Amino acid sequence: MPIEQDVLLRPMTLKERAKFISLCLACMMTLTGALVFLSETAGATMISLVTGEDAFYYDWRGVLLFLLLPVMGYFEIFLLLGLFCPFSYSLMRLWRGVINIVWVYMYLAFFLSIPLSIAITYYVRSNYESCDGKGPLSGDYYTKDIGMCEQFKYHPEESESDKSFILVTPEDTKIE
Repeated sequence: MPIEQDVLLRPMTLKERAKFISLCLACMMTLTGALVFLSETAGATMISLVTGEDAFYYDWRGVLLFLLLPVMGYFEIFLLLGLFCPFSYSLMRLWRGVINIVWVYMYLAFFLSIPLSIAITYYVRSNYESCDGKGPLSGDYYTKDIGMCEQFKYHPEESESDKSFILVTPEDTKIE
């Protein structure tokens, strides 16, 4: 029997199983949070672009994150399998075969996201108005009408927590 099979077929102790389950649950919570967050941010931006909404926030990094959502979903399914299915040599062989497909997809998603994000940025900058105009490499709000940008600006005079007490001395005033 090869060494890999011997290690995989060895039953886990209760302590090892508890560590494994807690690690899987922590990873699942992190991946689920990342999936929800990225689908809410990057997914909402992509939907806004497709539907042609009047105002949205666009960041070029969202394209890469949107394309990597299936990879995170795959790893979450793998963690679920690890929790509920016992480790076996055939399961590990299956995972090793599928992970090669996932790696190819990850490389393709990374290298396709660069020209895709450039094309989407060009489309957004030519069809929408930038509200802040920080540049193409930083995220910004885009609108079809420049007058709509006022709703995205920060107004400190309306904020209650920003009122600080500053002493004004006679030297600060220019009274003659």
